[in-house]
Amino acid sequence: MLVFGIFFFPLCALASEPQFDLEPNYQVYMFGDKISLRCCHHSTDFIWQLRFYRAETEIHSAQNSSDVCSVYSFVIQTVQDRGPYQCAIWAGDNGINSEPSRSKSITMNIAEFPEAPVILLSPSYPVYVVGEEINVVCLAPSNQEVSRLHFYKEKKEIHPKKEIHPTRKLRDRYIITSGQKTTGSYQCAYRKMLNDREIPSKLSSAINITVVEFPEAPVISLRPSYPVYVVGEEINVACLVPSNQEVSGLHLYKEGKEIHPTRKLTDGYIITSGQETTGSYRCAYRKMLNEREIQSRLSSAINITVVDIPPAPFISQNSSHYIFIKGESVTLTCFIPNKYLAYQIEYYKHGIKIHTEETNENDVKHVISTSAQGAAGNYSCTYWTKISGRNMKSLLSNTLEIRITTHPPAPSISLSPSHSVYIVGEHVTLSCYPPDSYKAKGIQYFHEGKEIHSTTHVIYTEVRSSAGNYSCGYWIETHNRNINSMASDYVTIVITNILPPPSISLNPFHSIYIRGETVTLTCSVPDGCVANQIQYYQHGRVVQARLTDERTVMFVISTNNAEVAGNYSCSYTTTKFSRSINSSVSSSVTIIITDKPRPPSIILRPSHPVYLKGEFINMTCSIYNHSIMTKVQFYKDENQIQVEEAHDGEATYRLFLSGLEATGHFLCKYMIIVSGREILSEPSRRIQVTVMDVPNPPSVDLIPAYSVYLKGESVNMTCSAPGNATVKNILYFKDGKVIHTEEAREGKATVLIPDLEIDGKYACKYTTVHSRREIPSQTSSLVRVIDHPRPPSLKLFPEHNIYITEETLTITCYECGNTDEFKLYKNGQILHNSNSKNKILQHKLILQASSNGSYTCTCIKTLSGERRMETKSSNPVDVFVSSPPPAPRLTLAKPVEKTETGFQVTLNCSSAEYPGLARNFSFRRMGEQYNPIQFYKKVTSVSGFLQWEVEDTDNVAFSCSYEGEVNGRIVESERSEILRITLMVSVFSPPLIAGITGGLSFLLCLIVIIFFYMKYKRLSELKRNTWRFSWYWKDRQRNPLKCPVSSFEGTEKVSKNAEASDSLNMKRLSIASVKDEDDMGNNHFNFSTFQSLARESKDHSLDEPCYSLTFM
Repeated sequence: MLVFGIFFFPLCALASEPQFDLEPNYQVYMFGDKISLRCCHHSTDFIWQLRFYRAETEIHSAQNSSDVCSVYSFVIQTVQDRGPYQCAIWAGDNGINSEPSRSKSITMNIAEFPEAPVILLSPSYPVYVVGEEINVVCLAPSNQEVSRLHFYKEKKEIHPKKEIHPTRKLRDRYIITSGQKTTGSYQCAYRKMLNDREIPSKLSSAINITVVEFPEAPVISLRPSYPVYVVGEEINVACLVPSNQEVSGLHLYKEGKEIHPTRKLTDGYIITSGQETTGSYRCAYRKMLNEREIQSRLSSAINITVVDIPPAPFISQNSSHYIFIKGESVTLTCFIPNKYLAYQIEYYKHGIKIHTEETNENDVKHVISTSAQGAAGNYSCTYWTKISGRNMKSLLSNTLEIRITTHPPAPSISLSPSHSVYIVGEHVTLSCYPPDSYKAKGIQYFHEGKEIHSTTHVIYTEVRSSAGNYSCGYWIETHNRNINSMASDYVTIVITNILPPPSISLNPFHSIYIRGETVTLTCSVPDGCVANQIQYYQHGRVVQARLTDERTVMFVISTNNAEVAGNYSCSYTTTKFSRSINSSVSSSVTIIITDKPRPPSIILRPSHPVYLKGEFINMTCSIYNHSIMTKVQFYKDENQIQVEEAHDGEATYRLFLSGLEATGHFLCKYMIIVSGREILSEPSRRIQVTVMDVPNPPSVDLIPAYSVYLKGESVNMTCSAPGNATVKNILYFKDGKVIHTEEAREGKATVLIPDLEIDGKYACKYTTVHSRREIPSQTSSLVRVIDHPRPPSLKLFPEHNIYITEETLTITCYECGNTDEFKLYKNGQILHNSNSKNKILQHKLILQASSNGSYTCTCIKTLSGERRMETKSSNPVDVFVSSPPPAPRLTLAKPVEKTETGFQVTLNCSSAEYPGLARNFSFRRMGEQYNPIQFYKKVTSVSGFLQWEVEDTDNVAFSCSYEGEVNGRIVESERSEILRITLMVSVFSPPLIAGITGGLSFLLCLIVIIFFYMKYKRLSELKRNTWRFSWYWKDRQRNPLKCPVSSFEGTEKVSKNAEASDSLNMKRLSIASVKDEDDMGNNHFNFSTFQSLARESKDHSLDEPCYSLTFM
């Protein structure tokens, strides 16, 4: 029992709780995330088995003997992947297992992708034209808090890098200026924060944008077409649309602005020319495209120039009056404006042309005699001129009236009442008095030269047009003719409006005033009015009157006296044409007086005798009656620095002490609202705030001294205060939290910090005492900690469970990133070292029996600050090398004493290892230097054999091999010894016999050809002979025939020869030539065949058909 306890005590001690982590570490996960479960223990003395669990169900196990950590990765695909995860480890030795040690469980929460947004276009059209601005709006569901938006065209994000990169936060729209490349399908998505993680939504439904070019431009024209037009002419502007366009409306533009926005044109537009008509005109039309009305491009511009009708000339006569005594002559002169060149002058009397004269002068005279009948009357003239090549007639000149009479003397005129100026609403009476010696028939009154009839005339000044110059006259009757007198002198009526009231204002303006404030009343005379005196009223009673020639007069009131409260107004007095006129009274203003509120109290939190630069102070201002306070103002050295809203009778100002300039005296005031005015209270007491600089940071010495440290390393950290500082304690921090406090000795302290963490920020401070406050210094420089570089990966090519000697194996080390050096290890010993800057290392091995072992690799990286370190080893890859199966034995199936060409030999390949096992055998024919030149393969149950036909060669060599299984891998065995076969060539070998036979056949064919050629040549001399060939044969069933009988003598001889040949049992051919007497006239040969008639014969011994040949 003692031995058992000693054996298991360290084992149980090592089986501590494993460390279990999820990478990456999120509070919520999404479908498609790749998750790595990492389980680590802290021992290398025992073999550990690790298992991973989800909700108590095992999902993966790993046997790990050297690595401290095991990782299992998977991709989230279903909801079943959520739940609690943990790992467990087992320690074992000599077959005895301990109880498992389980890690803490981590729950994985899975969320679905957020609901897709809605994509809209603004404006929304079925089709857009080039150049339009399109707002693509992405609306997320109302219940979603969006962190950013993304827009896509044809599934590709469309933000330009120079303008908007994909991670930039967008508002709810993206503006596109349409072009031909804009056409396409658009979608959008948004991102939202869920448990501190930004997750993307589903893509919105697609929306299409179609962009087209503007329709072809129309043509604009004018009717009538002139180079220039005069005011008042009608111009028809026509817009001609291309013939292939269906138009829904026309639009006319002048200088780019539509001139009939509320009128829909269908053909043309008629313009009555005026000076405003001059300009450049264009037109366009609209057509329907995909249910949208689209305007065409603008037509080319056409200009309209409008000039005034040539100005009227001026007509005058040579006298200074218009009434002439009969018998006098009157010279009329028509004056042409200087800048116009007239070529013709026309005179009119009462609008009727009376004279025409060609001229090139600017003044033309015409004489009228008053003695002539009807000489009196109204005369005028016009002229003709050319403008821009067009003939134009000027306007009619002024009218010149010619009177022929004598004038009675003028009457007198007066006003009642008589004032230099009248106010609107007053009445004025005009009176006219002819001379006593003249009996007036009637009285005439004139206003600005225009006659108004009345015996007496009353002017009503309510009518503004009644002002002006007035005169009168009378007429007398002489010889039944009324003769007007001379006009009286003018009297002038000047009318003015009732003076407008002045304006009154308070400065400063408040709805209520605090006792002791000064209020300035300002009475301002309206623009255009001049005041001689200003009057101020309180409750309608004059309280001040001041003579002045200024338009603005001030009246200052002190609110110390409560009697000044009340309603105030003002008026002014002015003098026009020596008459004093009072204005209307202004509107009233009101002054209300109240007292100032009591002072508040002020306190500081935290309360210190001195503060540090960079600290915050909460300054609180409060009063007892909190219901009336609305805002609080904070002051520093009498200057307002902040306004805060009051809540529950107090307000707090959080002051940041940015520097020493923050030192000063602080106080506060609060505001209450009385009658709508915010009234500031009396100030609180003053409090002093003193600010000092934070002590300089300490210096840090590290042992070992690295620019960067790795996770898990330890460091001795010495923190030293500046030489002139009085130090009390040294504080050590991690992530801003104190992890150790050390009393300073001679201004410094040293602490060992073990197991540096990658997320930890390590630093130190010292504390000193100032004005009874313990003050920390600035933070020292940080100790930078990074994670161990990721180990590389190692792979083999090709991958096999076992390898055969002499095979080539490529070992690849990769996933190192930027590295300076690779190291390849075999069984922990360096096998290969490479200084290549490549991202991968490839090393080739020719495998031998010594190549067995475990292979790993590492990378050498340069960290920040030129610290070089070697990464952890890659996962080990084991290589097992074995010899190939032993060589087989190659023999001949049976002994052969002599081989020659065409002879077949059988090769047999057999293996001594497992001779009864079926396998694949390979045969190779060896060439020079015994390199394989042919390959044969045969499968048998016992051994492989090859049948080979001997060729015409001196010798031949073979070898063989077979496929055997080595630890589950099919490999080729070693090759057998080479089997050599030597050949002996025979004299009468088949090739030689074939050659001789071919030569004889050729010679025989040549002799037959020569024979027939000579025969044909002799017979060709016969001109009318015909050849006839016949074949005869006889079966066994027929009687043996003698050769066909011919009428020629040579037939019997040939027949005998045929019988002789029959006796030899050989086939015979008979060819008979008969002269065709029917064709004697034809100069050619006639070939025909026929079968001979069967004849009886006593000779039945022939077994084969008989052939006979007869020549004629």
